[in-house]
Amino acid sequence: MTITNSIVVSTHVGRDLLQSANIFKTADVAVWEYIVNSLQYVDAGTAPLVDVSIDNRRKTITISDNGQGMDEIRLNHFFTMHGENIERKQGSGGRGKYGTGKSAAFGIGRKIIVDTVRDGIRNRVELSKDDIESSDGSEIPVKRTVAGERTNDDNGTSIVIEGIFLQKIDAQKIIKKVERHLQSYRSINPQVLIGDHLCTYREPKVQDEFIFFPEGGLASALGEVELVVRVAMSPLEADERGIAVHCGPGNLVAVEDSGVCGKEMGEYLFGEINVPRLESDEYEMDAFDASRDMKLRPEHPVAVCLIAFIGTKLEEARKLLVKKKREASQEQANQELKNQADKIADLLNDDFKAVNDKLMKIRSTRRTSGSMQSDFGGESGSDEEPEGWVKGIDERGDLPQSDSESSEEPQDNPHEPSEEPPIAGEQNGGGEASVDPVSAGGESRKRRPRGGFSVEYDHMGEQEDRAKYIADRGLFMINLDHPAVKSANKTLGVSDIGFIRLSHEIVFSEYALALANMAAVDDPDIPADDVIYDARETLNRIAAKSAILYQ
Repeated sequence: MTITNSIVVSTHVGRDLLQSANIFKTADVAVWEYIVNSLQYVDAGTAPLVDVSIDNRRKTITISDNGQGMDEIRLNHFFTMHGENIERKQGSGGRGKYGTGKSAAFGIGRKIIVDTVRDGIRNRVELSKDDIESSDGSEIPVKRTVAGERTNDDNGTSIVIEGIFLQKIDAQKIIKKVERHLQSYRSINPQVLIGDHLCTYREPKVQDEFIFFPEGGLASALGEVELVVRVAMSPLEADERGIAVHCGPGNLVAVEDSGVCGKEMGEYLFGEINVPRLESDEYEMDAFDASRDMKLRPEHPVAVCLIAFIGTKLEEARKLLVKKKREASQEQANQELKNQADKIADLLNDDFKAVNDKLMKIRSTRRTSGSMQSDFGGESGSDEEPEGWVKGIDERGDLPQSDSESSEEPQDNPHEPSEEPPIAGEQNGGGEASVDPVSAGGESRKRRPRGGFSVEYDHMGEQEDRAKYIADRGLFMINLDHPAVKSANKTLGVSDIGFIRLSHEIVFSEYALALANMAAVDDPDIPADDVIYDARETLNRIAAKSAILYQ
């Protein structure tokens, strides 16, 4: 039996072309395919100019450029399925590796018209989807409407896509895609006009930038490359994030983020890297395919290293951003806590002053009418009879005036306890100053907070009480570690009204107990019911005054 070599590899041209067209399912992808050819194939010294016209009523898109144009040979090559790119063959690189761009029109429309001028010769050809679908699998003739016509027009090509079957041609989506990818062509200063909109690459405003170089095995696989990771001032849209991967100038092949940009603060990261080794001939497979999905193939030896390198460095940058964010958030929270604490302290001091002013008036009336004793100090026949008086807050009295005292500047923080030595004074019911009684040892008989009350938040441990009152400093401390406070902080945040109300309730309770304790110290024989009554009255009074803080 004689064996003949009659089996060959062949293709059904029509089906092949339509299969390739399935890659280009949207107008932005199809139009960009022709725009990028216009940007890449221009004469030396010519700044690319591309004009895209969209007619939704007639369902047509026209892409015109001032590029090199195509002669007979190049037109034939343009319509050759999977033909090798001439420029790439000559070593200039760039896109067009798979030769499927001519099918882009049929992903969204039913007809393509190519009108091109090169070196003063004009050619115009057209191909319809009807011609493709009716083919028998062999070569499909392209209709020529203008052949070799001499013209004075400059070089350039106009491609018209007719019979677009999309429900709507989304011009904004096309603009967005073009502007996203123009970064690859910044060096040639391209101008792309879509309707009345001049597309420009608007790089997000950058607050920080990191540059990384591969080391060890990664350096051997990737070569001498530089990864630039930038941090935007504001969150980026999904298609603006990630690292633009290039294989030479003007050849954007992928946008990779290794999943990092979907994490916290990842929406701020973008950048670029140029890795020529992705197209090295030493590997059997390609690092990316003809689908234009802008993804690298992780099975490729160089691509897998690049994905790991990008992912590691993006994660490094992201973690730094998260750390800075949390530090800033904590600083802001601390300031907010301080502001809240100061407001509570002001409220307590105003209330305490009002209470003391009222008591002083009562004491003054009592001394005028008789030798009645004062609930909060005064003359007494007990062993605790004071031997002198100093500047304080309990009683009316007189203090010596001096030049230094009258010109004294106010304290920076009126809530901080004063460290000044006591100023001697005299008790006087009609005096204009306030004084405290002192014992023989020179200490105040009743330790009152000097300089007013203050409030602070602090971490005191989960086992400690919600708050503590430091009597000699007049300081109320709220425990941020107490389960109730910690839960409110974590769930609501320090600025939430729920957390603020809880803080007020804690301090107001401690304040009411503190005043009740002062009354009990002043009068050990005071009935328990009176102590409870005073505490409840204080709590209601201060809570009512705090209502203004919630408005």
